Order: sequence, then C-alpha cells, then structure tokens
Amino acid sequence: MNAKKKALTYRLLSGALVLLGFSACSSSDDDLGNRVYMYGTIPVHFVRSAVTDANENPIKGIRTILEYKGIDGEFARDTVYTDAKGETKQDLYAGMMDLENSEAKLIFEDVDGEKNGSYEAESVEISIKKVYVDGEIVRVALKEKKNDE
Repeated sequence: MNAKKKALTYRLLSGALVLLGFSACSSSDDDLGNRVYMYGTIPVHFVRSAVTDANENPIKGIRTILEYKGIDGEFARDTVYTDAKGETKQDLYAGMMDLENSEAKLIFEDVDGEKNGSYEAESVEISIKKVYVDGEIVRVALKEKKNDE
C-alpha cells in the first residue's frame, strides 16, 4: 500500500511539473516591443520613419520600402504604408550581422494617386546605428509633383 501511494504521488507531481513547464513558455511582447521567451528576450529590430509634406502635415498612404542586407548576406526588403500620422515602423526581420556599421535605404513613393495629394518619390540612405541603436526617427518631407499643364 505504501508503494502505491508513493507511485501516485510521483505521478501527480510529474503532471504538475509538466503543466508548470508549459505555462512558463511565452511568446508575448514586453513594453519595449521585444519578444519574451522562456530563456530570455529576443530583440525585435525596427526602423521608424515619419513622412510629411512641405508644410509639415503628415501624409497617409505613402509606400515605404526598407532595403538592406540581412544576416545571411542576402538582400532583404520590407514594404509598409504610412498611417494617418504619416508614420511607419518596419522590422529588420532578416536581422543584421553588425548593427553598428550597417547601412540601409528607405524609399518613399506616393502610390495612391491624387487621394492624399501627389508627391515625388524620395530615397534616403540611413545608418542602422542611428535609427535602431540610437532610436532616431527618419523624417522626410516630400515635394509635391508639379502639374504638366
């Protein structure tokens, strides 16, 4: 009888440990936008930008393309559109070997026609250290396209 109680106790404790192990695993975000996992934090690298017109009014719907070389040396490209505040946040999903010295290119294109005004395309070379490590926001003022009338 004593051996049966002991075996039952071990089984119950093993089951409890299994349940605790599953609940300890998490893939939620912390306050800084980092992914929190069981064994630590995996940083989410991103580049932020703000797009305005010449009068510093935000422009919605501007296609923003981030181009860079990823960890494996292959060309990576991420495309997003500006929100109502003219802002974007783009992940460096392919990662980078050397964040301190990495360069990237941001391309801004007006693709919605006359909906929010018509603007000329712009491209900017950026330093990942400044925009990611130092937290700088890339700010761009787009020029309006001239009418050919």
